[in-house]
Amino acid sequence: MSRIHGPLNILAGPEGPTIPELARLGVARISLGSWPARAWLSLLMRITAEVVSSGTFDALEGALPYHDAQRLFAI
Repeated sequence: MSRIHGPLNILAGPEGPTIPELARLGVARISLGSWPARAWLSLLMRITAEVVSSGTFDALEGALPYHDAQRLFAI
């Protein structure tokens, strides 16, 4: 097996190895790239589709409480 000499950076994803597995392989940096933004957009699309199709709001279940969100932006 060949070895890589120097840092190894990985773009992580849902089907890829776990952080402990990557650490054992010597990965120096793990990036999520655009995954979080695309996950957020997918959720927004599910919420919108539900509201338009059935007039319900169940897709909002589990959302961060308002006061917790406000705390993230406190100075």
